[in-house]
Amino acid sequence: MAPVTYYHVKLYMNRKHLIDVTEIFRQLHGEKKYRMIKLAFYFALFIISIYRLVMTAVLLFIDEDANLVETRTI
Repeated sequence: MAPVTYYHVKLYMNRKHLIDVTEIFRQLHGEKKYRMIKLAFYFALFIISIYRLVMTAVLLFIDEDANLVETRTI
């Protein structure tokens, strides 16, 4: 996440995070494309995070069941 944080800090320091209301319609196509790419990137990160969370929970649950079976047989 460090590259994304660096990118946002760089935009903030160069004051490129601000949008001029008088020129927004000239930049609308580019801004829309930029925001959709950014949304897709964050959505992909969200999906990957949820997938890894579920996989970790499933693996821990399976491992916990295996340990319970092993301790009962001893």
